[in-house]
Amino acid sequence: MASVLIVDDLPAVHEMLEAVINPCGFLSAFALNGNDALKRYREGNIDVVLVDIAMEPMDGITVLKEIRSIDPKAIVIMMTGYSSTETAMQALKFGAFDYVQKPFRLEELVKTLHRAVDARKKGTGGKVAVVEEPLRAEKDVVGALAGESEAILAVNKQVQKLLRAKTPMLIQGEVGTGKRSLADLVHQKGPGPRAPFIGIDCRLADPEELQKGLTNGDGTPGFLIQKAQGGTLFFNNIDKLAVELQSLLAKVLQVSGGTFRLICATEVQFESRLERGNISDDFFFKVATLPITLPPLRNRREDLTVLIKDILKRAENPFFDTSQIKFSRDAESMMYYYPWPGNLIELSNVLTSVVVVSHNRLINSQQLPLRLRDARKWPNLKTFLLAREEAYIAELLRLCENDEEKAAKIAGVADIFESESVAKAREKVEEASSQDSTSGKTELSADAQEALEKLKAELDVQEEAVKEAKAMLLEREEFLETSENTLFEKVMAQQERETELEQLSEELDQRAQKLEEQEKAAGASAGG
Repeated sequence: MASVLIVDDLPAVHEMLEAVINPCGFLSAFALNGNDALKRYREGNIDVVLVDIAMEPMDGITVLKEIRSIDPKAIVIMMTGYSSTETAMQALKFGAFDYVQKPFRLEELVKTLHRAVDARKKGTGGKVAVVEEPLRAEKDVVGALAGESEAILAVNKQVQKLLRAKTPMLIQGEVGTGKRSLADLVHQKGPGPRAPFIGIDCRLADPEELQKGLTNGDGTPGFLIQKAQGGTLFFNNIDKLAVELQSLLAKVLQVSGGTFRLICATEVQFESRLERGNISDDFFFKVATLPITLPPLRNRREDLTVLIKDILKRAENPFFDTSQIKFSRDAESMMYYYPWPGNLIELSNVLTSVVVVSHNRLINSQQLPLRLRDARKWPNLKTFLLAREEAYIAELLRLCENDEEKAAKIAGVADIFESESVAKAREKVEEASSQDSTSGKTELSADAQEALEKLKAELDVQEEAVKEAKAMLLEREEFLETSENTLFEKVMAQQERETELEQLSEELDQRAQKLEEQEKAAGASAGG
């Protein structure tokens, strides 16, 4: 039986998890803090570590790093609450296998443990970490590429071109941007769902066995290449692959590359690693010359509406059809301005967790996780407007074919490329437009003029959104202040009431004492 080390500073969590996982075929061991966890792991016979992020004095991230330093192949799953999902995303970068959210969805927890044990078996003991997961249906993987933002349209255009070729593909993007989903989609559209899909996680793969998997001693294709024939060979976290194995993979591609499709994924900018000498030159030029870079969610906010609808279609609720769910205006605003460090994974987790417990089809801001309601997570006004200014200038330059002088004349601002805020630029535009319209005005084509007007209208909408957001924050501050005053008044009234009760109690005690004295006096008189 596989053994799971549960690390949490609450004994109740140990008891609850033990009651859940033991009947599912897991042995359990426990540690109440980081030091005890490290000591227990060194003793051996631990397959998976389940560690809470929010512990003291040693937090879960530190425990993860220490365990991975003891055993680079250790399988560590993080336990996190809503408020620390961002930290869980960082944990993935430090080598965590996965994370599960509290309150636990028990079926999901057990499935994650089974995957972790499987990865442990395949990542150690002379085996390669091969992940032959069943492919998701096409309708379940297109969501990552849904939307109308310029960033995602550019990605779709690039993907469509690469689908027609069998050349190797490199997918770059932060945690949760949809790299695996895109790999699934390319496989669905290319070799097809019945063709083999062989996945390798380079963080878990044993280098010696991976080398054997790529090529045999006589130079013939290794077992991985043979299994991938006619299908797809997917290397996740390719930046973790040793330089020597990168060179070997480049040679394999040269000999057998036409018999399978190679897709690689990474969370880093691959070219920067080439400059540091961490990437093999021959491998880079075979795989990474035209990488697909998936944008983070914060850079494609206009796609949120489409993405949310896509996720809601697959969400579950015991009371009603989740596609009917709507969000209040303040909830939509919070989701729009939140930076989503976990990208699509975090968005999906938030929506499915909120939807499954909702009793209403309209979800308001109070039902969203606390971190989304924290205004400190929002970009400040200057940062937001500067981002819109960059989008305006970029589109204007595109229309003017990178002619800065022409673009400046169209904008009516000579130093627009030096301005620091859209507000200043807009003031100059309005000032310039109020001058004589015949003074050197540059003519635009109808399409260019329409695009420019669309950009200006978008700026107006975004400025209105910022004003509404500021007004909403002011309303909340007033509400909190009123609530605090009301609470203070209630506390004071309660204290006054308690004082009155104490005084009344003292009076009753005094009366009781007098009655007792009178009874004694009456008794003495009767006896005399």
